[in-house]
Amino acid sequence: MRIQDAYDVIPKDEERSYRVPYLQIQEMFDIGFYSTFEDGIDHHHVTRDITVSMQQFHDNELTNILFQQGNPLRIRLTEEDVAPYYSDYLEWRFILEGHFEMEIDGELAGFEENELCFLNSSALHREIIKGSECTIINFNISRSFFNERFISSISVSPLQKFLRGNLLQLGMNEKYLKFVPAGDILEEIKESVFTILNEGKLQLPGYQDICRGHIIRLTDFLSASFRHELSQRDAPRYYETLFDSVAEYMKKNASGLRMQDLIRVFHYQSNFLNNLIKQFTGLTYSDYLVSLRIDRAKELLETTDLPVEEIIFLVGYHNRGFFYKKFTQTTGVSPLQYRLSRR
Repeated sequence: MRIQDAYDVIPKDEERSYRVPYLQIQEMFDIGFYSTFEDGIDHHHVTRDITVSMQQFHDNELTNILFQQGNPLRIRLTEEDVAPYYSDYLEWRFILEGHFEMEIDGELAGFEENELCFLNSSALHREIIKGSECTIINFNISRSFFNERFISSISVSPLQKFLRGNLLQLGMNEKYLKFVPAGDILEEIKESVFTILNEGKLQLPGYQDICRGHIIRLTDFLSASFRHELSQRDAPRYYETLFDSVAEYMKKNASGLRMQDLIRVFHYQSNFLNNLIKQFTGLTYSDYLVSLRIDRAKELLETTDLPVEEIIFLVGYHNRGFFYKKFTQTTGVSPLQYRLSRR
């Protein structure tokens, strides 16, 4: 799908163009969300399951293009008009072209063409108009838009965990996720983004179901095919948490584990996973897997009377000589001597 397909939704004249604050425009039109002022801070709330909009940043001005059943409204704002705010919905942004800047919980974040940003709704954020020159597609999605089946399916990947945290309003360290396109998948991503934009613009009967399907498709693409970046403040904690998840999975599945299993479950390539494991253990993936299997063998030798040959099989080895070599290197004794020393 062409970029021009997205621009076709933008009004070509100045009709229905306003230079007024959101608080005033929401009294005139149903624009899909409204603002309240609580404890000195703006809070944005959605009135639809999904609201789409476009933003153009140019010449130190923001033109926000909202839709009322297919009819666009053009709201023109300056830096002084844009205040930090919290939102009670999921906020996704696709950078159609140019460079975009936001302040997120006091930290400056930059985004480039074709990147996607997923915001933590508990983070205080605002657009930086003077630092941006771009066109953006926005999706504001209520938490009720996703049913329990969708929530229960979110479990492992970084994006899925982030979405689950936002949907269930869990406390999270991550303030945002930034996804960077990789490979030919970009055109498929654009296809879903532009379809959601068009359906959300027209709001025809059944548009929510169409949008929901494409949003799920979009999250699948992102989980499998994009690399992501975190805010500098949150990255160390994130990678520690990710390693804990990887280590737990490896321990539970050590007997039959292959690197391909980790790639399938965690949606990272082998080089990244190997580096992650080495960062936290000092061992390569292969050596760490051996250590987990040897630890399991030691546990079985101490707590059961199973024959050594059966233990070798249970921990995932078929080569008796290889197991004995690794076990002796690790413990300094043979499996039988180890068992006797623990009795």
